[in-house]
Amino acid sequence: MVLNDFLYAIDPNTMVLGLLFIIFYVFINFSLSKIFRRERASSAIISLCVSLLAVYGINRLNWDLSNIVFNLGISENILYTVVPWIILGLAVLASFVKDPTTGRRRFRLYRLFMILGAFLILISFFAYEKGIVMIIGIALILIGLFLLWRSKKKGPPSTPGGANGSAALIDAAKKFRNWAKSQSNPKFVGGWTNFINYLKRGGWGGSEAEICQRLRISQNDFVRIFNRYGKV
Repeated sequence: MVLNDFLYAIDPNTMVLGLLFIIFYVFINFSLSKIFRRERASSAIISLCVSLLAVYGINRLNWDLSNIVFNLGISENILYTVVPWIILGLAVLASFVKDPTTGRRRFRLYRLFMILGAFLILISFFAYEKGIVMIIGIALILIGLFLLWRSKKKGPPSTPGGANGSAALIDAAKKFRNWAKSQSNPKFVGGWTNFINYLKRGGWGGSEAEICQRLRISQNDFVRIFNRYGKV
């Protein structure tokens, strides 16, 4: 099978290194996300760099990781059957991002493609078939970037303008205020600037004027809605 051929193009030691890379990324990113609550990109980049350095350092030690795994009673067949599913599961887990305004975790498909792509590019340096693994990794990264670009191009789902535009903004303002009230300093985080940034991250527009234009409401209505429904 094509999948089996692809997996066996990766040597056991590299498979374990790849698993460690994903594990390091998940735990480090989870920890840093508590610090960089407003800068998700920063926590993701730092986590990626630290994970790469950790895996690089382990590889430089020339440890026979596959032999350690085999001594634990895990056969090569289990390694190639179970570990890929564990890697996929951890990558899916890392693709859930907490919305800073609602507090809910949302799955991001583009993030999954980019994590798997980075993982394949990493192990391509150790795999038997370097070219095939790297090409697949680059393809996944490009798909992830395309999905990210498309998600940013989309506006909010219920903003055709007029009354519907005002209703959508009112709903967003209420969610923003509920989130701000749950923070340690509601008056500070619930201010006008953070509300605008919240709408920008949601793809509503790049500025206050653009958001008003998309919603087809005046700036006075924008301010009025925020003061009534969003301001803490």
